[in-house]
Amino acid sequence: RHGGGDQRGGHGAAHMRRALVTGATGGLGIALSRALLDAGYVVRAVGRQPAALQRLTGMGAEAVAADLLETDLAVLCQGMDVVFHAAALSSPWGPEEAFDRANVEATRRLLDAAQAAEVNSFIFVSSPSVYARWRDQTGITEATAWPDRPLNAYARTKGEAEVMVLAADRPGFRTVAIRPRALIGPDDTVLLPRILRLVRKGRFPLFRRGEALVELTDVRDGARALVLADQHREAAGGQAVNISGGRPLPIAALVEQLGQRLNTPVKIVPLP
Repeated sequence: RHGGGDQRGGHGAAHMRRALVTGATGGLGIALSRALLDAGYVVRAVGRQPAALQRLTGMGAEAVAADLLETDLAVLCQGMDVVFHAAALSSPWGPEEAFDRANVEATRRLLDAAQAAEVNSFIFVSSPSVYARWRDQTGITEATAWPDRPLNAYARTKGEAEVMVLAADRPGFRTVAIRPRALIGPDDTVLLPRILRLVRKGRFPLFRRGEALVELTDVRDGARALVLADQHREAAGGQAVNISGGRPLPIAALVEQLGQRLNTPVKIVPLP
């Protein structure tokens, strides 16, 4: 037993719980695969980055090179007890069709395949971008209403996929959505590397003197939340949960701290 969770699968006999992880070669996917292995799960890790797939094999996972839009999802889900769906197209802009295919259609197909394979738990990595508006927001909770008009295609498609996943929740097939905020970790290729590139240049452009708050989340906390969502699936089924580090910090303060760590003076460049 790990975290009070039930390790009995959905196929009759008690056994080590078997997990399929999509997007396993991303920063969160690698951390999640490690957390699952540490918790005693058997892990089938699916992704597209060869070097990361090798690392996952070395960790003890069954690494599978595959694109969710081009592979047989029934085969991937076969024999699994839980699906952790972390794969997504994440970008502030791009063709609407690309986001629809990667974030909505792939989720729909995986959800159908999981149910057909008698998987009993489907844990979806959603996004707090569903709340995004063109104004400041603090104190956001799960009860906070989403805007009528999503900020961009990423926010729209992640929201549509989350609604679809949670609507599928039922006895014998529990679904949970986890919304991790601003994940950082050693395998992060998205958030922190972009910030660090500007810090190293010594000039950091910011709106409103960098007063906007960011709430960073250690990727290990995000991974643990996902594992717990499966282990407590009966209590959490049908729900979405926001996850963050709990320490909001002005962007300017974050930039200053990073500059100090890198021994690089950073000048804030005001933008209108």
